[in-house]
Amino acid sequence: MRITRPPVAKPQRLRPGETYYGTPEEYRAKQAAAAAASDITTNEHGGRHSRLATRCDLLPPLAMLSLSRLLAEGVATYGERANWQALSSSEHIQHALEHMLRLMDGQDDEDHLQHAALRLAMALDVRERGGVVPLLAAGEGNEQEATEEIHHRVTEVTE
Repeated sequence: MRITRPPVAKPQRLRPGETYYGTPEEYRAKQAAAAAASDITTNEHGGRHSRLATRCDLLPPLAMLSLSRLLAEGVATYGERANWQALSSSEHIQHALEHMLRLMDGQDDEDHLQHAALRLAMALDVRERGGVVPLLAAGEGNEQEATEEIHHRVTEVTE
């Protein structure tokens, strides 16, 4: 069975480190609208920037580092691509529940709290993206196209 995906526009580099899918005119219009609607603030050194709608500084850093280590271990088993993005939220929740039940049962063969937390974070991410990102079947496309598809999905969700 051949998996088909909608065509993905090639990214246009507009500024160092910034990628946008669309025409330069669309980009400029979006930037202008964002600037008009944003709450610009000035820091103690005179630097101006938009006030963020998120508070990443409130994330628990040790927990985030723990989850990052677990993800790095998963790369050895599942590969560099984000295989977990091709799984549904319900699949992640099922695995999280199993880890929580094992934790409650006192099993200590692995860090079940860490695994449950990561699976719940993955389920939330898949939901926020609007669904799974299909992996390419063997011989179809390439890693770069798959990575661009994931980036495109993230850009749509965060804009």
